[in-house]
Amino acid sequence: MLDPKWLQEIWLRRFDELAIQAERLDEARTLERQLQAAEELLLEALPRERKSLYRDWHDLHTSKSALQKEWLYLKGVQDGMNLLAFLDKSRF
Repeated sequence: MLDPKWLQEIWLRRFDELAIQAERLDEARTLERQLQAAEELLLEALPRERKSLYRDWHDLHTSKSALQKEWLYLKGVQDGMNLLAFLDKSRF
């Protein structure tokens, strides 16, 4: 029988490695530069009293996105663990 804790640690480590690689993708770096430039223009165009409102919105949006991605990732790990347990029991 497979040890799910051991396998989960392997998957988490692999995910972390892939996340680092994803940040280094040329396309991701290009989009990050474009995003930063657009945000700078937006902040320059906003009056001072609106900048904190934008930053608050941005922080909430980022937190929501991170929460959703983490949830999806954990569900994927759970599905993978269930599949492996099934295959181990079935001896496929």
